Amino acid sequence: MCKNGTAEFLRSINEFVSDVKNLRTGETFSSDRLPFAAKHLPLFIMSAIILFDGVCNFCNGSVNFIIDRDPEKYFKFAPLQSEIGQRLLSEHGVDKTVTDSVVLIEDGKAYIRTTAALRIARKLKGAWRYFYGFSIVPAFVRDVFYKLFAKYRYKMFGKQEACMMPTPEIRERFLAMN
Repeated sequence: MCKNGTAEFLRSINEFVSDVKNLRTGETFSSDRLPFAAKHLPLFIMSAIILFDGVCNFCNGSVNFIIDRDPEKYFKFAPLQSEIGQRLLSEHGVDKTVTDSVVLIEDGKAYIRTTAALRIARKLKGAWRYFYGFSIVPAFVRDVFYKLFAKYRYKMFGKQEACMMPTPEIRERFLAMN
């Protein structure tokens, strides 16, 4: 979705929410906006959103890894650097200075670091779901290793100048591509 598409999508969602509020108060609503919002609303209800560092080579590889192991298409993706990524961080109260690698938004909640990674793993096909068992280890212990890896990921795997551009086959899974 390009910037204009993202802006249109966000406007449509806001209009849809406004229309639903109007229905509660008995006011009429504009049904011409309903089809677009209704078409995209399941994106937020029936799936989870992974916000990732769009310029990180390791993060981009991780997104491809997840896509390959998510045949149900449960996960949608957006770079942290995108307009929608920034808005979702803000709406879910995620401090941008606290995390710059992965955020999972699922069931209206935001998860960061290893909690996000483990919750993602539990939805993947194959043995990856069993990694969720590590969630019994307290997050502050797990996150020590995560933060260390995140700190050096650019040095180990490199960095791109711009966010990845998904292939046409997987483009539908991305809320934003910039």
